[in-house]
Amino acid sequence: MRRVELAYTTSAEVPCEVRYTKEDGSTQVLWRAASEKGYCETQARDFVAKLQSLGWTCARDGAARAAISAPRAVVGELRAQR
Repeated sequence: MRRVELAYTTSAEVPCEVRYTKEDGSTQVLWRAASEKGYCETQARDFVAKLQSLGWTCARDGAARAAISAPRAVVGELRAQR
């Protein structure tokens, strides 16, 4: 399982990070933006689409469904396709 997450340090759209967590618990920050609104959201969506093209299936977790447009929303939780 993988997790792609948008993280914000304030209630504003920037600064932001796109975090990628693997099943072993290791987390990488893939992208950061200090002033460009929408950058992290676009990068996260594109990364999820890339993972899906590689055979992963994606499902939003419950928190993301409830707060899809709110800061700190999880973009997707990815599971290996069987």
